[in-house]
Amino acid sequence: EEAALRAEVAQRGLHDHCLWMEVPRDIRPYLARASLVVLPSFQEGVPTALLQGMAMARPVLGTDLQGIPEIVEHDWNGLTFPAGDAGQLAHHLQTLLSRPEARLRLGQRGRQRLLERFTLDQMLQRIEQLYGEAIRLGQTP
Repeated sequence: EEAALRAEVAQRGLHDHCLWMEVPRDIRPYLARASLVVLPSFQEGVPTALLQGMAMARPVLGTDLQGIPEIVEHDWNGLTFPAGDAGQLAHHLQTLLSRPEARLRLGQRGRQRLLERFTLDQMLQRIEQLYGEAIRLGQTP
């Protein structure tokens, strides 16, 4: 849908606010320039994009479905909104873009949550525990 998106950006005069790019090998330089990270998804598991934003202490916004609420606690370490609710997303964007102190607070809390719950070692440990439990449940006495 790139052509349609480019046409929409041109029609609205938003060239100065958009960055068109290929998928980068290292996302950190782009996240360092970002004020926040938004994932207006209709279907997700545990989204890497939000975890990457949290790692860089950026406030995150995501839909309130599937794995996102496991990562983002609304108004604690980010903001959530119903999938497809552009009005609520716009409200959250306006709020955060006009309140640098809120962006900083949510970003710091997001990084803290990432370090407490979502490091690679912690996630591998949880997977190992799940496999161990599945093996135990599969055994008969």
